[in-house]
Formats: sequence, structure tokens, C-alpha cells
Amino acid sequence: MNYEHLKIFYTVCQYKNISKAAEALYTSQPAISRIISTIEKELKVELFFRSKEGVTLTKEGEALYKRIEYPFNELSRLDKEMPDKSKMFDEVVYLGATVTALNCFLFDAMNEFKKKFPNVHYRIYTGSSHSILDMVRNGKIDMAFVTTPFQKYNDLRITNVYTIDNVLLCGEKYKDLANKKRSISELTKYPFILLSEEMQFRAHIDDFLIKHNVEIIPEFEADSSSVLLPMVEKNYGLAFIPSEMAKESVENKRAYLIELEEEIPVRYVAMITSSIHNRSSIVRDIREYISRISN
Repeated sequence: MNYEHLKIFYTVCQYKNISKAAEALYTSQPAISRIISTIEKELKVELFFRSKEGVTLTKEGEALYKRIEYPFNELSRLDKEMPDKSKMFDEVVYLGATVTALNCFLFDAMNEFKKKFPNVHYRIYTGSSHSILDMVRNGKIDMAFVTTPFQKYNDLRITNVYTIDNVLLCGEKYKDLANKKRSISELTKYPFILLSEEMQFRAHIDDFLIKHNVEIIPEFEADSSSVLLPMVEKNYGLAFIPSEMAKESVENKRAYLIELEEEIPVRYVAMITSSIHNRSSIVRDIREYISRISN
């Protein structure tokens, strides 16, 4: 089993489809299938489950992929950065962030460290906390910014860099609720928009509600915090939203702040890097710089 064979296996894993992998490698589907069969015969295991939709890794295939994923990610990054010779000596930093971390912290912070590190180029990936953390752990990105709470791992360095206050908002239709302090228990008869149950912010809000013996069955559930505010503004219901994301809408009276008698616990934007994968000195410098400006 040589490098080219492993590269083909890695590419099939990336695309989860032999035809698409063949297109990416400028070769034929039968050639890809033949090489995968050769690897399986050599290792005496089956690497993929085949179906009409594509392929998925077997347990043995997953084990092989985990062993080669990090070095091939690094080679893939190098391939992307090398063609433009004019930028060979510039740094490329790969960042991951959740939507809330982007809006509440990273956009503003990047203005600061772009001034400090003018020759650095950034590639930003967004997604759920879980997917972003996986990217850090697998070496696909250098640094991540996610909001608490999230699952912690021993191979991650975690630093809280920003405090997020959460507020309860309503639209024009329910603005009378904003005329005085309310208890969360008296608002359960109104429609609520919450994130789906697998989202970390939803878990944070559910803990808050449980603490105050309140049950809310949402009328709407969303899979991204980015859609909560537009839905509030269109009067679909009430929603818990980070205050930074709500500020402009409240100032322009597209949404209204419902002041609660109960205190909604704060969350944090956490900066995360791997404690296993070694990164360039510029990544360490950026990490140290963000730690300093956040304290």
C-alpha cells in the first residue's frame, strides 16, 4: 500500500462517493474501485459499505481513516496554499466558529488582530459546536470560537474570551409584554421560538427553565441561532437571543426587550486550540494576543 493508494482512499472518504472521488482525481470510477479493492485485499478487511447513494466507512475503514486524516489534511492545505507564489511566505490561518461566536465576538476581534498581523490570510468555517470542535481535534482548522456550554475534551486548550448576556425578545405584536418586568412563568401561554434540542444554546435555556420549574413547548424550533431574530421580528413568537445580536433590532424598534424577574445565566465565547497538533508560531501569537485583549 503506497501513498497514491492512501490518497485515493482518503479522497473517497472525503466525498463519500466513488464517482465524485474519481472526478476530483481526474481518473475513472473503475480505477478507483480497483485500487480500493486492492487495499482491502492487502489489509484483509472491508473498508466501505457500498450503496446506491455512495459509500460509508466500516469500523476498519474508520480506523484507517483516523490514522491518515491529519497528515493528509496538512498536505491538502499545503496544496491549496502553494500555487500562488506571490503568497508563499504569507501565513494562512484556518478558523472555525459558531454563528453566535462570529456575531458576538469574532467579527470585531478580527478587526483588531488583522491590524496586528497584516500578512495573515484567514479562512473561516462555520457550523455547530460539535462539528467545529471535531475540526480542531482532527487538525482541519487551527483555532475555533464556540459558545458555552459544549462538550470538553482533554486534547483541547480552552480559554473563555467573551461574556454573552442573553435576553428575551418579542416583536411588534407582543410589545405590550415589554412594558414591565415579567416572570418567565407568566409567559408560557405565548408562542416561543427555541433552537432544536441538540443545540447547546437550547440546553442552556432548558437548564434555566428547569431551575425555575417552567416548561415551554416551543411553537417553532430552529437549527441555527441566525434565524431566531428574523422570526421574532416577523411576530412568530418570543425567543432568547444574545444581547449583542439583538442590539440593533431593539434600537430600531423591530424587536422589543422583555425584562425578566429571573436572571438568565451568562454564556461565554471560548477560544479553542488543539493541545496535540503543533501549529505555526503565528497561530500561537494570535492565540496569545486574543487572550491578552480579552482580559
